Amino acid sequence: MEDLEPRKLAIELAAAITLNIIAGVVTFLLTQQVVYALIAVVIIEAMAIGLLYWQLKRKPKIVGIIDSARTFAAGPSIIEIVQSVSTEFIFWGISAKSMLSNDEFREIMLKKSKGNCVFKFLLLNPQSQFVAKKALEEGDTATGWKNEIEANLFRLKQLRDEHHLNIEVRIYDQFPIFRVIFSNSNLMYFGWCINRSKPHSKIGACRTLKVQSQL
Repeated sequence: MEDLEPRKLAIELAAAITLNIIAGVVTFLLTQQVVYALIAVVIIEAMAIGLLYWQLKRKPKIVGIIDSARTFAAGPSIIEIVQSVSTEFIFWGISAKSMLSNDEFREIMLKKSKGNCVFKFLLLNPQSQFVAKKALEEGDTATGWKNEIEANLFRLKQLRDEHHLNIEVRIYDQFPIFRVIFSNSNLMYFGWCINRSKPHSKIGACRTLKVQSQL
């Protein structure tokens, strides 16, 4: 079952208009009555609209992995993702540092979370034993990571309370191995890192998947 592409839709609309004109002209020539010609045009138009509507209803919804990138940088930016949010944004990661340090992201979040959009953040518990393990794995310090997570938790709660925003903040206590963003309840951006050659090396090859589910 193929998608109804814009080009195909334009061709079908042009064909319907042409058919309407021909039907009107032929009916008028046969009957010499303008009313009958108009009735023929209306009937053909209604049939064309009905056919197009039926085709659009049959258009399948895309479900599953719809895009991928070999690195985080090659995937969609956080600004592109948050700009597409209309109902819900959920982040599950370590500290949300890259988001909250981005002025444009904060501006969009402030604007959207004042309306019907909900922004939810699930961050690593700064008191967790896994903070030190993950920081060591990344070649960083546990104290720096702990302070960073605590600062971002406080910042999110402060933004929520002072600006009366639809922001929810939770923490988890497990070893972080991936980053997940859910958008509008039907898109998921899933990122993880692989091929770490040394215990203290920086992130090696990364992957990002864009997954769509059926509403």
